[in-house]
Amino acid sequence: MIFSRSKEKIENEKNLYSLKQLQGKMSKFETERADVIELSKKFNEEVATIKFSNQLKEKEKEIEDEVNALSEDDVIARTTKILTDYFLGQRQIYWHIQNPFDNHDVFRRENSEFQEAGIQKIILVCFAALSDSMHNMPSHIERKQIRRLRGNLIEFYQDKYLILQFIEHHLQSRLPHTVYQDLMRLFPSGN
Repeated sequence: MIFSRSKEKIENEKNLYSLKQLQGKMSKFETERADVIELSKKFNEEVATIKFSNQLKEKEKEIEDEVNALSEDDVIARTTKILTDYFLGQRQIYWHIQNPFDNHDVFRRENSEFQEAGIQKIILVCFAALSDSMHNMPSHIERKQIRRLRGNLIEFYQDKYLILQFIEHHLQSRLPHTVYQDLMRLFPSGN
C-alpha cells in the first residue's frame, strides 16, 4: 500500500510536470502569435496601405526616371534578373523552412530565436507581396512589351523599397544574421 501511494505520487508529479510544460508551450505560442499578429498589422500599415494609397510620390518619381532612362535591352535584362533572383530567394527561404535534414538549417536550431513559423510566414508574405508586381513580367518579356515592362519595374521597385524598409525596421533583429544577409543580398536596396 505504501508502494502504491508513492507510485501514485510519482504519477501525479509526472502529470504536473507535463502540465507545466504544456502551459509553458502554450504561453510561448500565445506570445509568438501576438507578435506575428502585430507584425502583420505593421506590414499592412507600412507596406500595403502605403502602396495602395500612393504615398510614395518622391520615391516614385526617382524610380520612374531611372527606369525610363534604361534601354529596351536593359529593361529586359533587368526584369529577367529580378525574376531569377526572386525565385532563387524564395526557393532558399522555403528550403530552410521545410528541410529538416539541412545541417545549416537556421530555422530549426534549438537556440535559434527564429524556430517558430510566425516570422517565417511574415517573410513569405514579403515574397508574396513582391510577386504581385512581378506576375506579368514573363509574358511581357516574351512579347517584348517594353512599355508594360517599365511599368512592372516601377511597381516592383516601389514594392521592394517598402518591403526592405519593413524588413530592416521589424525583422532584422528577429532573423538569424545569415537569413537577413541572404534577404539583403537577393534584394539589394538599389534599383
